[in-house]
Amino acid sequence: MNREEEATPGDGRRSGRVTDLIGAPRVPGAAHEAPRRGAAPAKSSVRSWITFILLICYTGFVLFVTLIPRLSDLKTDALAERLLGVLHRVGVPAWFGYDKLEFTMNVAMFIPLGFLVGLALSRRWIWLGVFLLPAFSASIEWAQGALLAERVSDIRDVVANGVGGWIGLLVAVIIRAIVWSRDQKVIERAMWDAREGRR
Repeated sequence: MNREEEATPGDGRRSGRVTDLIGAPRVPGAAHEAPRRGAAPAKSSVRSWITFILLICYTGFVLFVTLIPRLSDLKTDALAERLLGVLHRVGVPAWFGYDKLEFTMNVAMFIPLGFLVGLALSRRWIWLGVFLLPAFSASIEWAQGALLAERVSDIRDVVANGVGGWIGLLVAVIIRAIVWSRDQKVIERAMWDAREGRR
């Protein structure tokens, strides 16, 4: 690159003109000049911290319910009987008994856990939730059978927990996809407004 001197009409002064190696003048703001970019704005971590705190709290709740030494201390049998009575009165078939209710409740208990796991994991690692949720349930069942004399482990609980966790994880993935699509549209609109405002 070299610098030529040329006269500026009307003021009698001389000014420099930047040219490239073949003599063509370089125009300020041309495409071959990279625009200056500032530092990227910091990402908000409020939602991540809220999700993390809720995940810790709900995980503690699940561990308390599943690892309490005596399930009878929670009075679940009496509650289940009353709930079944209400369900049967509103039209639920009689074949839907205690075992079916227990399976359904095990599914329902892991739906919020799967949802929070789906929010806590990054988009790159969210697939890990497919394995983490059943593994967490299996570890609970192992602890019940090996460490708690009055509790028994049941593979059906792992299946129910896994199904519930996957449902919650799927809901989280869908919601994150919707929010991401909305954010992209908002960003594109803001960039378009900024371009139009400079014209």
